Amino acid sequence: VKLSDAEIFKQPGIVGRKYHIEKLFSDQVFVYGELDGEHGERTSGNEPRIYYVINGKGRVEIAGESSDIFSGDLIVIPPNTKYNYWSSGGVLKFILIMETH
Repeated sequence: VKLSDAEIFKQPGIVGRKYHIEKLFSDQVFVYGELDGEHGERTSGNEPRIYYVINGKGRVEIAGESSDIFSGDLIVIPPNTKYNYWSSGGVLKFILIMETH
């Protein structure tokens, strides 16, 4: 999937690109994101969400349990689970594989 085919998105504190991979995985999207601050609490869908931290550091809270996160960490959010994450000391760059919505 070419960069030119990616969908650019912006939300408060976060910018990124969604790579639609429906031809390979009909119900998933691949996301590159850069977070500066708090993501905001979300609830995952019926499938796990998988985050890989490319660069930076931060904190993640999953179902009320929190942990520091660093470059190279893989974070798996179970299905139908509340979570939130924050960058600390700069921009947190990550890759996310999640269900389409």
